[in-house]
Amino acid sequence: MPEVFPLLVCIVFSALLLTVVFALLLRRRQSCQKPRQKSSPPHNEILLKLFSLPFNNINDQLDFVLQQIIAIIGCRYGCIYRYNEKEGILTHISFADHDRRTMLFEGQQKTYRLNQAGLLANVISQAAPLIINDMTQHTSISASQHLPQGFPKPDRLLVVPVIIDNQVSAVLALGDKSTDFNADDVHEITLLIGGVWQAVKRKTAENQLTIERNRYRRTLAFIEDGVVLIDGVGKVEELNPAAEFLIGWSREEARGRHYSEIFYIDNEDNTEKIDDPIDQVIRTGQARKFDSVPFVLRNNSRRFLESSISPISDDADQPGGYVVVFRDVTRRRIRQQQIEFLSFHDSLTGLYNRRFFEEELERLDTKRNWPISIIMCDINGLKLTNDVFGHAAGDELLKGFAAILNKVCRSDDILARWGGDEFVLLLPNTSCAEAETIISRIKKAYASQQFTAMRGSTSLGAACKATEEDGDMKQILALAEERMYLNKAVERDSVQQDIIGTIVNRLHNAGSREREHAETVSALCERLSKRLGLPQKEVRRARDAGYLHDIGKVVLDPKLLNKNYVMSEEDWAEIKKHPIVGYRILNTFDETIDLAEPVLAHQEHWDGSGYPKGLKGEEVPLLARIIALAEGYERLIHDSDNREAYSKEQAISHIRSLSGSQYEPALVDEFVQMIEESDYVEKAPASS
Repeated sequence: MPEVFPLLVCIVFSALLLTVVFALLLRRRQSCQKPRQKSSPPHNEILLKLFSLPFNNINDQLDFVLQQIIAIIGCRYGCIYRYNEKEGILTHISFADHDRRTMLFEGQQKTYRLNQAGLLANVISQAAPLIINDMTQHTSISASQHLPQGFPKPDRLLVVPVIIDNQVSAVLALGDKSTDFNADDVHEITLLIGGVWQAVKRKTAENQLTIERNRYRRTLAFIEDGVVLIDGVGKVEELNPAAEFLIGWSREEARGRHYSEIFYIDNEDNTEKIDDPIDQVIRTGQARKFDSVPFVLRNNSRRFLESSISPISDDADQPGGYVVVFRDVTRRRIRQQQIEFLSFHDSLTGLYNRRFFEEELERLDTKRNWPISIIMCDINGLKLTNDVFGHAAGDELLKGFAAILNKVCRSDDILARWGGDEFVLLLPNTSCAEAETIISRIKKAYASQQFTAMRGSTSLGAACKATEEDGDMKQILALAEERMYLNKAVERDSVQQDIIGTIVNRLHNAGSREREHAETVSALCERLSKRLGLPQKEVRRARDAGYLHDIGKVVLDPKLLNKNYVMSEEDWAEIKKHPIVGYRILNTFDETIDLAEPVLAHQEHWDGSGYPKGLKGEEVPLLARIIALAEGYERLIHDSDNREAYSKEQAISHIRSLSGSQYEPALVDEFVQMIEESDYVEKAPASS
């Protein structure tokens, strides 16, 4: 039964083609005789031979088709492999060789799982053809990844998937063409082998066909490509269901109308007229193929169609009509456009990429574009944002900056992402003064944007070329970059203060008591460090670290900062991350780097039971021990989610109970004495 089925498939497909031709010939018989038209395209001739020649089985037919392909393409050998997607199995079914070597596959493995199929597996997984015109340039591919057993080692290789119903049904591999394989080869092979394979596919739905007219119509109904038959003056005679579905006209509505009434070609940007391909065939009598042509269909919908248009001659070899076969390749066209877009654009921001910018840098360096300016831009705080708030927040900064550039700059300016946190602008007919004005507008607009992590901040530098003496554009680019880094260094302190201030304000706005808590802990740390006789520099460190000790909580869900919120174990696990996050933030900036260690360790305990490192005793930095005491006391004298605020005496008693476990005993004594000797309020004002 497996041998009978493929044979029937081939017979059916061949019968389909001749049926269409014979039906039109009967309707177009004319008495006059004219010179014979040019022969049909090669793939049509091959399909006609496929019908007329006797074959024992489907393998003989496929061998014949493969031999014809080798002759058309001009290569030495080729193979066809059937692919079963459900089972993930690839089977060798046909081999043809210019040198007629028939023994290559004897004794070789013929069935492969996808992970054994090498380069063929890549073609199947990507559903796209593969062209390698110099195998020596692919030395990184191991031998096991090349081709299945028995296939001669090629110098040039072309692998084309046969795609039916959006699934790869087979793979055709050709080797050693005398010249380079190209897209025309892929197109020719796709038309031929794709048609053959579609015939194989359709046979599963048919047991037998007759030569009557109803067989021809029934067969057309099963063709997945749209088919439209046109008479000698361009009026529609017939169309199959696939064509009805695609163009939006029913068979009854379309018959008798000129084809241009039901679909017509249209340029996608309306800037350049495109010749009507059907009219070209009617005028010249020559078959044509068209790849991805925009057609306007019913209701003004536009689709890209891949089509072939062929004249059908009558008994007098005169064009008695035309057959238009087409398929919708709009999705493929969109994918191609996306690939083309990404080849010159940054996928995140939509701006041009570095490759495109470098090409434009040379192209636009002409006198008509002088003065021409370059602005280099660097996003401040991007690394911190990525590390602390996550890459989604970092992406928000980048996309926000790109939006500002699109808003501020002109449509003919070249805006590109240079890489990472850097952007570059190429501004034709823009003087240095105008570039500085644009810089001011960019900085102002970006600084007005509040993002998830922080307010927008950027450093910029500009350089301009007005004459040939200013140097080439690469020198101008280097100068703009140098000035950008200089400005970044000059602005460094103010930028750092702004970022820290933004983060702190965000934290304080998220929790009702966070600002008061930070200020109180800071004051207690300053007083205790003075009492301990620490140097003035350490007193300032204690004060500042006390104020910023909880800065890492900025990444927490605001509900976790609500004193009335009952936290789960998962919530506590998130809370315990805040010393590490605080360390990352403070360790980023020169002005706060000396505060990072005490902030990291302020939740460590004297007995080693704290977090995040489990430090013990004097392993815990002194300033961290001071912060821990100050924070613990401040928390006690305020309401929490499960208790009322302690009085000063109650708080002192509780602090003493933790001496030697959570807190250093000697430090507890000093702290308690400081509290008892002061007039410090027992309970801070209640928060709203």
